[in-house]
Amino acid sequence: MLNSPTIFISTTWFGNGQTDLERVLDEMRGLDIQGIELGSTHVWRPDFKIILAADAGRKLFTHNYFPPAEQELVLNIASKDPAVRDASLAHASCAIQFASEIGASLYTIHPGFLSDADIPSPNTSSNAPYDFVFNGEWADRERAQKQLHRSLSVLLEVADKSGVRLAVETQGSFIDAGVSLLERPSDYDEISDLFEAGLEINFNFAHSWFAAQVHEFEFDRLLAICRPYLAAIELSHNDGTHDHHAAIPEGSYVLDWVGRFGDIPLILEFRNASRPELETAIDVVRRAAAR
Repeated sequence: MLNSPTIFISTTWFGNGQTDLERVLDEMRGLDIQGIELGSTHVWRPDFKIILAADAGRKLFTHNYFPPAEQELVLNIASKDPAVRDASLAHASCAIQFASEIGASLYTIHPGFLSDADIPSPNTSSNAPYDFVFNGEWADRERAQKQLHRSLSVLLEVADKSGVRLAVETQGSFIDAGVSLLERPSDYDEISDLFEAGLEINFNFAHSWFAAQVHEFEFDRLLAICRPYLAAIELSHNDGTHDHHAAIPEGSYVLDWVGRFGDIPLILEFRNASRPELETAIDVVRRAAAR
């Protein structure tokens, strides 16, 4: 098929709360996809490598909290709190090393926030958005950008030694506009030298779409800035204002853009989806890419 995309499914699709990776992988058997992104919603267990070895055969990416920490934390590599920042860097460094050990080619991390966040309680509603709750005082943005640069420099060195590509995920939200880094086009100027050094971008379509509306810039402008460094595109459906991470249905506005991404891998990153919804999303995304 012309312009048939490389499709990954994030393991976050199953359920709303923390899930068992082995069960999720079992539920994914037989899907017409090329890869799996190991996501941020799994309970910790000591035998991840054994589970993944038994499910070998597909390309692997890892994301942010995979493998999960034995003790819960909200990663913030730009935090003004040295303890939070150091714990976040330690977790990410271990995650990169783990990615290398299981043969994952890409590890994605979120760039962090101006305020540290609470761990959200699971919401069982299928329409629930997925947003953190920020209770702390916001840090100075310029200072946070400098912390982000330092942290990503450290992680780039770890990734290079581990033979894993490092990507940072684009951000944006209506609920907490401006609290995240890498929301606006100017944010990328502050770490441009790191992109030249090998840092890549995991372009979260929903986050960046929200950011464009909130900060009043052209979505195309941000996409053009990121395009030379794109490692993957994360896709999900929503109501245009809340980050629902819903499965992509026929007629989603997201499908209007799928054909513009060329051969960049597409990650379908859903929550609380069903197996039939996954199959529908794979089909509609593949057909949209071929238009």
